[in-house]
Amino acid sequence: TAIATDPQQRAVEVSIVEEKGDRTLHHIKILPKVIGSYTVTIAWNGVITPGSPFKFNAIDPSRCIVSQFPKGSIPLRQMLNFTVDTNMAGISSLIVMVTENHNKPVEMKVITASNNISEYCYETKKIGTICFDIFFGENLLN
Repeated sequence: TAIATDPQQRAVEVSIVEEKGDRTLHHIKILPKVIGSYTVTIAWNGVITPGSPFKFNAIDPSRCIVSQFPKGSIPLRQMLNFTVDTNMAGISSLIVMVTENHNKPVEMKVITASNNISEYCYETKKIGTICFDIFFGENLLN
């Protein structure tokens, strides 16, 4: 059996799928409906499974807000400042990568971060193509 609760400690529907092969596997499926921390308790023949309860965070990357980001060209040696607000998206890692002229991507450092709003700063040093990739969790933001 599996019992799951949402961030407000309300019961969440759980389905258990059995996969038979060399050994039988059981997959537990949960469809989170709200952002936040979920708890799943698993028992086999009435005995709580070691490591249970398990916790995970449900996130919604579409709720991340990138602001102050310019469109088009950026003049050489100009500072580019932008923020990423993850307040409404849940709790997860935020990584910003910059790639210059198709070279190896480099992770950008956060200038300031408070209340789930992170500020980044980049100075254009060379003429060419600059690409920024922003990841929330493992999800690339568009």
